[in-house]
Parts: sequence; C-alpha cells; structure tokens
Amino acid sequence: MKKKYLIILLLLTIITVEAREVEFLNTTDYKYQVAKQIFEKLIEAKGDKRMQVPEFVMSKRKRYVAWMDNKKMHIGLEEAAYDVCVRYGADSTNTMAALIAHEITHYYEKHSWGNDFATAFTDLELSGTVKTTAKSADMKTIDETEADYLGGFLAYSAGFQTLGMMPIFLVDIYAEYDLPDEISGYPSLDDRLKLAVESEMKLEALIHIFDAANYMVVLQQYDVVNDYYSYILKEFQSREIYNNAGVNAVTTALQLFDENAKQLKYSYPIQLDGETRISKPKAKGETLGFAEKVEKREKLLEKAKFYFEQARALDAEYATGFINLACVHDLMGNYEEADFFAKKASKIARSNNNLKVEGDAYIIRAIAAIHEGEAINGMDYFKQAAAKDRDCERLAQLNIDIYNGTVTEISATRPKISLTKERIEGKNLDAFMDAIDVDILLDVKGNVSCGIKLMDDSKILLTLIDGGQSGYTLLHLTNTTYNGATGNGIKIGASKDDVIAKYDKPTYIQEARQGQFLVYDFKNIAFFISDGQVKSWALFRIQE
Repeated sequence: MKKKYLIILLLLTIITVEAREVEFLNTTDYKYQVAKQIFEKLIEAKGDKRMQVPEFVMSKRKRYVAWMDNKKMHIGLEEAAYDVCVRYGADSTNTMAALIAHEITHYYEKHSWGNDFATAFTDLELSGTVKTTAKSADMKTIDETEADYLGGFLAYSAGFQTLGMMPIFLVDIYAEYDLPDEISGYPSLDDRLKLAVESEMKLEALIHIFDAANYMVVLQQYDVVNDYYSYILKEFQSREIYNNAGVNAVTTALQLFDENAKQLKYSYPIQLDGETRISKPKAKGETLGFAEKVEKREKLLEKAKFYFEQARALDAEYATGFINLACVHDLMGNYEEADFFAKKASKIARSNNNLKVEGDAYIIRAIAAIHEGEAINGMDYFKQAAAKDRDCERLAQLNIDIYNGTVTEISATRPKISLTKERIEGKNLDAFMDAIDVDILLDVKGNVSCGIKLMDDSKILLTLIDGGQSGYTLLHLTNTTYNGATGNGIKIGASKDDVIAKYDKPTYIQEARQGQFLVYDFKNIAFFISDGQVKSWALFRIQE
C-alpha cells in the first residue's frame, strides 16, 4: 500500500470528514482552550448568526491540518498544526487565527456545500476515483484564494495581525506533515505560495482602507467615511461594518438638523461620549438651503436604517444594532418604533448581563417618551439608565440637565500646543505634505483616494479629496510592535491613566468593539486603548 498522503489540502481545499473513529482533545485541555478562544473571537467578529454557529473541535490525528465539516457543523484543528503555530512565538496566535479564519470563511461562504467528496479513500490511487465528484481544480483554487483573502481580513478585524504569516506557514506545514510538493489534481506548493502572496497583496490594500475608515470615524470626518465603508462592503460583510457605516450616516445627518430642532436637543446613546455633543464640528452642509438639508438628512437616516437592518439581519440578537435602530427611528420622528426597538435591545442585553447596553436602551426610551409628551416616564427611564452603568449615569444626567435647562455650555476653544515634538519614526508630517511620497495610491470612490506609505513600524494613510484640492486627512499610525515614545513619553503598554496624566483629559472618547480611542484634537494625537493599555496611537492632520 502506498504511503497515505491523503488528500490533505490544508488550505488547498475543503475536507468533509466521513464518520470514523477520531480522538479529540478534551475541552479542558490547555491547547483546546487557547484555540477555542481564538475561534470565538473570530466568530464574534464575523457576527453572522443566520447560519448555525459551528462547533470547534481539536483532533489528535495528524492528517488534515485544519478542516471544515459542514455535515457535522465542525471547524477542526489538529494538535500537530497547533504545535507548528506555537513555534512562531509571539505570532503563534496570529498564525492560528489565520488558519482557523480560513476554515470559518469556507463555512460561511459555503464553499463545499453540494460538492462533498469522500476522504475515507486515503490512498492516492483510490482518491483519484472520486475526483470527478469533487469541485474542479479551478473552483478549488478560487475557493482557496477567497478563503485566504476574506479569512485574513476576518482575522484582522478580530484584532489579529496575520499579514505575511500564511506563505511561511505553508512551507512549514508541508515539512511537518511530510507532504510532497506536488499532489496530483491540486496546486503545487509553489503555485499555492504564489496564490497566498497574491491574496495577501489584495488583503493588505483592504486592511489599509479599513484602518483609514475607522480613524476617519474617530476623527469625525464623516463625509468621506461612507465611501470607505462602501468600498469594504463590496468585499466583506459583517454586522460590525454595517453598524459602523450606519453610525457614520446618523452622525452625518445630525449635522444637518437645525440647532433648535427637538431631535438634536438630547444626546443619544449612538453618540458614544455624550459630552462631544457640545464640541461637535460645524455642519459641512451650512451652505445648503433648508429644503436641501431636510432632503439630505432624510436620505442619510434612511441609509442608516438600512445599514442597521442589515446588521440585525446577520444577527437577530445584536443588541447594539437595536439600540442604533431605535435612535434612528426617534430622529425620524417614529417614537413608538424607537421604544419598540429599545425594549428589544434591553431584553437581549438583560439576558447577556450587558448593563451598558441595557442602560443605553433606557436612555433612548426616555428620549422617545419625552418626545411623545410623557416626561414623567422619561425621567423614570433616565433614572433606571443611571443605575446600570457609570457611562450611562453620565449620559442620563446630561440629558436630565438638558431637559431642565441647566446645562453649562463649555467653550470648544483649546490651547494650541507645539506639534514639533510629536513624531513617529522621526517623520515630520507637515514636511511630508510638502513633498508627498506614497508607495500605493488606491481609488476608493469617485473623487476620494487613499495614499499609503509603509515604514518599519508604522504607516501613513493619506485621504485625498479631489487630489487634495478639496481637503485631506493625514494619519500616521504606529504598529503594535513600535517601541518608540510620544513627545510626552508614552509608549505602547502604558496605562490609560498614564496617558491622561501626561496629556490631560481627552477632547472626547470614541468607543470601539475592541477598545476605545482617546482623541486629543488640539494636540493632533489619538491613542487606541484596549484592556486598559495603549495598543497603538496615531498622529493626524486635517485640512477641510
């Protein structure tokens, strides 16, 4: 009998494992726990609950590396593959995330559904008899390339740094599993490496657009963010991206309300830091007439509603989506609908013991009640919100003060501080704009383009409108591995308290799924905080 190389496609195709005796790792095993945690982060980032969430399993068998079994609803990883990932040290979780995300993509894209084939025939001569029932080699190549690309982006959106990992991993895994470079009917190792590199080139461009979009939201550059999200959504759909696109549309619409409009009077949960309402940038639609403002505002709110509905369609238990949908309905004057969706969010949040979201639900119910003339109920809802969470307490009190007319307006004037000492890798951003030098220039949409300059431990992202004639946003982002310091001595790993001690209170805080951004708009710096520590930061310049 020939050596059983089985059709281990390891990222080369999808494997449907027939029922047979397999020894799985116990769910209490340390290796299983580590890999399962990565799997759960990836599933959460995908946020697609339309299909049953597959079960994660680990096998002691050394045959398939990683696999997706759509019949058993399994995403599997072999212990031997886990051990190869561990060799990468600090990048072990990144490598494992790339591998698992690849299989998750196969599952959600239904790459093998209707194209199952028996892998019980493990001898090469027998495997050839079932090739006619499998997908064509071209289709397998397409599936694998797509799984590399979309799986890599899924892993990145979940917080893993996977660029550059897969080509190296493929070489190591072929050696570990003693596979020949050529397996009949499948791409050679050289071809597979070329596919991986091509996928990563495309993936890298999407990641840069994603990073730029996130920071453009953080910096309140709402007008062009929609173009960025439209670009991303053509390639990758997730509830978070739909939700972020909706939040951006709502925030843009808020700028088009007259200052005395009752909808603009209160601070909504969608405005993640209620105090930013006071220093909110001036509406860029000031030159529009009243009718034009109303028309544009209504279109933006309809677009936001569509995005939030899409997020909810992916996950019917997505409480944040219900909160944001409630806010949109209130802004549109649909107060009963706002209360309905807020109650749905509250019910989901209560079942998950999410006090922050439950508190936000009470806040939007309070605002809707006041708009319907039920101020007593509104005040009661504000009190219930304040009892749930500290941030909710602050936002509830702000709205109570607004209702009572006791809010003290805070001047938006900020001290001007020299920016010359704030540099990343010694780069002077003002000098950069005098002589723009980018490695890549991507057409995002219409008159919006994104220039990218890659450095050793950072990157520069330049958003140009009409080639810079109508404005630009310049970002210089550190990598998570950057070991330099800010002008005030903050390094990656510093605590949030350290940042505030050195830079004072931020202009505003922007929440994100994986952490929060502390934005100092008068110092042109923003820190990304996760688990109480600085993970990265960015310097920025904005010309409107």
